[in-house]
Amino acid sequence: MRLTKDDKEEGEDEEDEEDINDVEVIYGVIGLPNITRHLENDNDVFGALLQASEVCAELVSTDAMRAAIAFKWHRFGRTLWHQELVLFGLFFTCYVAGVYLLIEEEAGHMMHTPDSKPYVGIGLYATASLINVRYAYHEAVEFAALGMVRYMSSTLNVWDLLLIVNVFVLGVLLALESSWSPVLGSLGTVLMLPKMASISRGSASFSMLVAVLQEALKSMGPFLSLMSFVIFANAFAFEILSDQRAASPYRSVASSWFTAFALMLGEFELDTYNQDPWMYLFFHYFAVFVNIVLLNVLIAIISDAFEDVQNTGTERILQQRGELIVDLEAHLHADHQEQDGDDYEAIYPPWVHVLARADETVSSRWQGRVRELKQSIARVEHRVAETQEAIFKKIDSEMSKMKDELHAGLQKQRNLAMSASDRPPPSQAPSASAREPGAKPLLSHPGGTGRGVNGHVTV
Repeated sequence: MRLTKDDKEEGEDEEDEEDINDVEVIYGVIGLPNITRHLENDNDVFGALLQASEVCAELVSTDAMRAAIAFKWHRFGRTLWHQELVLFGLFFTCYVAGVYLLIEEEAGHMMHTPDSKPYVGIGLYATASLINVRYAYHEAVEFAALGMVRYMSSTLNVWDLLLIVNVFVLGVLLALESSWSPVLGSLGTVLMLPKMASISRGSASFSMLVAVLQEALKSMGPFLSLMSFVIFANAFAFEILSDQRAASPYRSVASSWFTAFALMLGEFELDTYNQDPWMYLFFHYFAVFVNIVLLNVLIAIISDAFEDVQNTGTERILQQRGELIVDLEAHLHADHQEQDGDDYEAIYPPWVHVLARADETVSSRWQGRVRELKQSIARVEHRVAETQEAIFKKIDSEMSKMKDELHAGLQKQRNLAMSASDRPPPSQAPSASAREPGAKPLLSHPGGTGRGVNGHVTV
């Protein structure tokens, strides 16, 4: 249903009818009932469509899914997302500062008064642990709502679980002053990256970055396997060719691996590879094959992944935001267990009415030059195809016209020939029986040759 500026009540002033603020809009109701509601397991229509869109990306960009995502985002998603951003900022700050103070205290690297510094570190890490307990509770609620298969299908959920376990175990190790505390502390900092990526999906720009990283990591699997094999093979070759001295960078398997890895990044000592001709040869082979060929292949893989994400930019943004809404919705569901309450009806209405601009177009800042160029080429190809089709139609029309004219001319000549054959000749030669005795045969052509009545040629 369309509502335009023509749909106005009678009696309005002419000035109001020409209001420049009037726009054409489309009004309707989402055709899928309960798509905006949070239901359990297989009854969740929104979650099922979002999961199916991983195979068919066009599902998430349909009018119903776009309206459902927009409704949930404006109803509760944006507010919960801002809360999660603030909470994660506090969690990260307390974790890093608390781990640093406690580990440095254990190592004895800090000059402090015994009554202040340890308590500051303990307080900061205790705050991070309390936030981690909240994260664990939300993950348990989400696990119960989605089920094990659907929950573990998300890589970000797996990283969240690893971070929660790491924080709990690290707290115990810090209390025991274990030597493994720095290891788990550094791992926890690395595990913060997937958590940040998970929370940042609420932003369109960050969701595109997350999608690019996910696609690139999936595409890099075979390449990383090949790269690891090449580095290990060359590290082994360098180790057995080099002098087994204590100062040699290829004195052991571990040092050989790190030296070959550093060579891939362009760090090397020339004297190491001048000691043997075969070392010199392997150095050039490794530099050309790894630094030039394989690294350029890696750039091409990442570029293809980025281009694939660009081609489905709108779908990727909606997919990432929808997954974030599912996570936030699982957290919110713990506070709205009664599905017949007034609060539940306010958050999850059975039907959603949509009002949108009729001329609304989806624009993405991530289309990029490559996609814009492809769209321009597609438009040119479309115009060329239309022109070519028009030319072919014109040629067919002219050929058909010429064929009809030729056919009509031939038919006219045929008719003339048939009418001439049916007409009697103006004069006929007398037959042989009618000739006078002793008369000479007639010639077909005067002075030429001809055929007589008896089939003989006469001159």
